[in-house]
Amino acid sequence: MGNKPLNHLQIKALQPTAKKQKIACGDSLFLIIEPIHKSKNGKSFSGIMRFPPTKVGKQIEIRIGKFGDGVNEWTLKRAKEEWLKLRGLSKEKGIDPRVLRDANKPDYKMKTSGITIGYAFDKWFEVNTTYGLTKEKIWSKTTIADYRNRIYRQILNPDDGGFAPDTPIKEFEWANGGRTKLFEMREHIQKRGALRQANRNFKMCKGMFEYAIDRGWIMEPNPAKTSKETSQPLSVKHNPILKWEELDALCKDISENSISSQPEVVQATKLGLLTFMRVGVIAPLEWKELDKKKNIWTIPYSKMKYQREEDFTVPITKQMWRIFEEQRPISGETDYVFFSPRSKSKHLNASSINAFLKRLGYKDRLTGHGMRGTVLTANEEHLGFEKHIVRIQMSHKLGDKVERAYNHATYWKKRVEFMEYWSNEMEKKGLFA
Repeated sequence: MGNKPLNHLQIKALQPTAKKQKIACGDSLFLIIEPIHKSKNGKSFSGIMRFPPTKVGKQIEIRIGKFGDGVNEWTLKRAKEEWLKLRGLSKEKGIDPRVLRDANKPDYKMKTSGITIGYAFDKWFEVNTTYGLTKEKIWSKTTIADYRNRIYRQILNPDDGGFAPDTPIKEFEWANGGRTKLFEMREHIQKRGALRQANRNFKMCKGMFEYAIDRGWIMEPNPAKTSKETSQPLSVKHNPILKWEELDALCKDISENSISSQPEVVQATKLGLLTFMRVGVIAPLEWKELDKKKNIWTIPYSKMKYQREEDFTVPITKQMWRIFEEQRPISGETDYVFFSPRSKSKHLNASSINAFLKRLGYKDRLTGHGMRGTVLTANEEHLGFEKHIVRIQMSHKLGDKVERAYNHATYWKKRVEFMEYWSNEMEKKGLFA
């Protein structure tokens, strides 16, 4: 056969020998034939790749499954499709392919009657944080942190109105009073005056139970299905913003740092005012995201609130470079621009910017997110740049799905012009005094 990959019929015809055989099937997928004394394990498929996919990455073997045409067995075609999918997703997401493989691996030892709500939430969480349920999209880092807290500290917390993780999921079927149980959880949270939190947790349960229904763990209908009561509109509390004439005092207050806050907090707040990026993107900013030659900050799409098919870029102005250069002696030897040795994540906590603004005297007057509304309003009332230029630079989604599908304009030159103008204005107002 030479080096030509095997086909399905040829694999069937192969027989075990005294030694273990490893035969290439193309695309780094291999057929493993166990030796005669282990022949009961037969033939199986495994893929081999480096992870991380660099020269320093270790070569690992990922078992796909047993060869065959039966239940829970893999034909050559299916094995190759699965392997290419795992390898591609691993390179794209930076996730160990073994984790991706196990995320959707059925637990054949567990009968449906033995599945608990804790197990169901574990699997739902695992899938959405590895390869995703829809269009191979996974949750963003901020969503993962938020949902982990809601699931394991609230929904699966019987001491706070939630459920014991070992409760059989069958008990949540509509016929078994599941709807009532979920409403009792929701009302427990609602009594604290946290209706928004109650509705969000209820909606999360809906997503998990849809996942469970699709897998035959419980019968329809979904016990957390939407109703008028659970989807009632809530009054939206917008983040406070400052007027144009109030920015002089803000810039001076940040620069003077009269409360002696940590340097990385002050610098991160300055960058927030110059870029109006979300605090969840600024806090974990990495040095590798900055390109001196191209003069751009490239934010990985996985860090953005709305995950996109491509990374988001921010023009870097001379004022921003000033912030980075002042940080370099402090954190240049670490991964993060705003390195924080006190944090488990080793970077600044996103909440630090809001805490800094409060201590400066801007409680109920401005938040880190409010800087975004501040610049948009300032542009409308004073600067006069085209609105869509500012909104694109804020990473807003513009237009409907059809328009976004066909209009791929970035307006880069106009965005650079606006960012330089805004940075110059903030410097004039005393941000670097």
